[in-house]
Amino acid sequence: MFYRIKPLDTLFFRDGRPFTMGAETWANLIFPPYPTTVYGSIRSWLIFEKGNLKDFENGKFESELGTPNNKGSLKITGVFIELNDILRFPIPKDLLEPKKNNKILSSIDLIQRPKIFISDYDLDYILVNKSDEKLDEAKGFLDSINLVDYLEGKKINLKSTDIKEVFEREHKIGIKRNRKTLSSEES
Repeated sequence: MFYRIKPLDTLFFRDGRPFTMGAETWANLIFPPYPTTVYGSIRSWLIFEKGNLKDFENGKFESELGTPNNKGSLKITGVFIELNDILRFPIPKDLLEPKKNNKILSSIDLIQRPKIFISDYDLDYILVNKSDEKLDEAKGFLDSINLVDYLEGKKINLKSTDIKEVFEREHKIGIKRNRKTLSSEES
């Protein structure tokens, strides 16, 4: 079963550091959100769709939604981004883009680790950029067609969707409210 989440307002996904007055002035963006974040949202929605918090605490939905201390059978197998009715996936980490910024992605090669490779890295294969071109980590998303081509190992030029087409970073400024008047305080 698929659930499509279409926000009515801004969604704000950040790290778990405290973001209270005087503690920290900056929160780090996390996008796409962790599956646990989406799991919690869907679980909360289902609790109120099926009943209420009291029913949940009393174990009415225990088999499917669990209890406050234990998960039920609800599982999330993926969190996907959809743009213009096409699924988008974060670019795999072994796809890089030239520093010239032409948005054509290059795959780095997976080779057997050479005997002279000295490291505490204990896997048998390593990723290597065999070209002379300087490459940067690619940022953005692949549509489902390009992702399938990538997974099938096709040697094609993959074009990505820019992050700005999927979501927008927004700088937020906090304000202090007067508890009596509920208006913002000066400075």
